[in-house]
Amino acid sequence: MSYSNFTLEEVLIAFQLEIVESVDIFANIEPITPSAELMVELKKKSLWLPP
Repeated sequence: MSYSNFTLEEVLIAFQLEIVESVDIFANIEPITPSAELMVELKKKSLWLPP
């Protein structure tokens, strides 16, 4: 079945699903400093450059 053959509403009903939207699910998580190893790998791959 291709994606164009059904709607989200039909899927929700057929599989008895419920959409749950949460706001700020990570609000209570304290930030951590990335490890030196992670920083080295990210720099190698140019995925992230620190400020």
